[in-house]
Amino acid sequence: MRRSSSVTVAAPMLKMRRVVLICCGFVLLPCSLRAACLQASHLSAPDCSYTARRLIPGCATVAEAAFAALHLPSNKRDHSLAISSFACKFGSERPATKKSSSFSNRTPSKGLSTQNKKVLLPAKQRGGLSRKEWDLAVKIAGPKTSPGQLAKMMDMAKNGKFNELEVIWEREGASKNEVKRRTKITKEIFAGSNQSGPQNVVAATQSELRCVHFGACPGCIVEANLHDTPTINEAKMFLGALTKQAGREFEVNMGQIHRWRTLAKLAVSPTNNEMGFEIGLYKSGTHDVLAIPRCRVHHPSINEAVSILQEEMLAVGIQAYDEKSSEGHLRYVQMMVERHSNKVQMTMVWNAENFRDASPQAQLLVKRLKLYDIFHSIWINYRTGTGNVIFNRDEKKWQLLIGPKYVAERIEAGLNLSFPIAPSMFRQGNLEQFTAIIQKVETFIEPGSKVCELYAGAGMVGLSAALQNCEWLRCSDENPANLDAFLATKQSLPIDLKRKAYYTTSSAEEAIEDGQVDGADVLIVDPPRKGLELLAHWIQSKSPTELKKVIYISCGFKALKEDLKVMLSGNKWKLTHAEGHVLFPGSDHIECLVVLEKL
Repeated sequence: MRRSSSVTVAAPMLKMRRVVLICCGFVLLPCSLRAACLQASHLSAPDCSYTARRLIPGCATVAEAAFAALHLPSNKRDHSLAISSFACKFGSERPATKKSSSFSNRTPSKGLSTQNKKVLLPAKQRGGLSRKEWDLAVKIAGPKTSPGQLAKMMDMAKNGKFNELEVIWEREGASKNEVKRRTKITKEIFAGSNQSGPQNVVAATQSELRCVHFGACPGCIVEANLHDTPTINEAKMFLGALTKQAGREFEVNMGQIHRWRTLAKLAVSPTNNEMGFEIGLYKSGTHDVLAIPRCRVHHPSINEAVSILQEEMLAVGIQAYDEKSSEGHLRYVQMMVERHSNKVQMTMVWNAENFRDASPQAQLLVKRLKLYDIFHSIWINYRTGTGNVIFNRDEKKWQLLIGPKYVAERIEAGLNLSFPIAPSMFRQGNLEQFTAIIQKVETFIEPGSKVCELYAGAGMVGLSAALQNCEWLRCSDENPANLDAFLATKQSLPIDLKRKAYYTTSSAEEAIEDGQVDGADVLIVDPPRKGLELLAHWIQSKSPTELKKVIYISCGFKALKEDLKVMLSGNKWKLTHAEGHVLFPGSDHIECLVVLEKL
């Protein structure tokens, strides 16, 4: 993605490049090399600049090497040497059959020939769909359907929601015959009636990660059979036995396995490469950063935003923070994607006390970044000192530099509310699958229930799943940043619902001491990975007599296992439902929804 005020190469510059190519023996180069260089001569300045900075060390294709070579010695303006060196190094290389995906999200240059080729929209304009998925979606719904709607239909088709697709098409005014035609094609592709062609492609996409970073990246431990990890298997055995006693089965649910991560926290570290830094994840057991520019679980906007940030850091001269010397500028970066717009709320963790100390570097960087329309907003968090904590949680250390304060995320459950989210608030990395958990919670809230939610965040679960049917809802969380977001969501509600919702900024223990649970018959808990700890003992032995049901959303299975052993002892509570959700496909992690009822 280019900056919104894109800069095109002036005619004299194009002329100079072509003259340079001829002067350096262009006619003597192999045919494949000549084609690559000709393509490079038509590239815009930002595209060439990006390639030179990012791809010089390990060019994946001849074309990429040509792009890079044209700008390699730009500081000396010695293009002849660049092309000559390039010819010596890559002259015998065969042309690659597929262009590197490093350029897939950038708008194609006008001068690049597209004759006899399909014009591919950038990933952002494809609603995040891959090339194959886009072609399939267009085949089903037609090219006039919006990219966002095509992406939504693609997900519905993958999940077998053919009846819902028919309803959408009928509402759009499609004829009965057209609806039948689309349904037939969709079922042939996704329901397995056609075992050849596109069906195999989609099946492979759904079952395997196929990520180029797998093996080196610590984020994923399995590439196929994503339900088969040690923690997931342990959950199946432990919770499977408990649900069997309740006359039920323990099921594990998983949504899409690619592009699901819409929130990423990445480290910035100095390296010995040509850029002088890397942005990515720490390698296992180290503080060495591994760049993951083609991560397949990242939303495409995250990968694109990181690429742009790297380019502009180089242009401005931003230095990565060095843990050994405690010097440098940028320590971490958080990328949060607003799903309906595909734009990124970026937070830079800066090694400074305030904006004055961070300038002029931060000021110059933001001035350049705000020209890119991919950024929804840019925040900065000031953090100095040592330690592994990413953010400085002092509310005075957060500063909004450009753009709106919140991203807006609509949760399609219950009241279908839109929640404002700031970078200082907790938010799930996989909102699609977390929405499935909220939808399930809603089924356990009976009309007239009195509900208390601890560890509520901004009330996303309680407001979405419980408020519509309950008599009242009390939410609490210890993060003070959540209160404004809760109140903003509450303000959008009808008056009769506003009166039922309350919020307190307090820890779970403080909320219990203040009587927040008193009178409630349903308790919703969504604790951090360490679990309930002492609160599990309180539920088992000291919870109010009115409390009849506990809905436990667990993000740490080991802690859940210990908490259940405590709460189920003494024959006061029984487990009536449990199910698993794989929110992070490829990792050894499972989120569990457990329902306990008092005996």
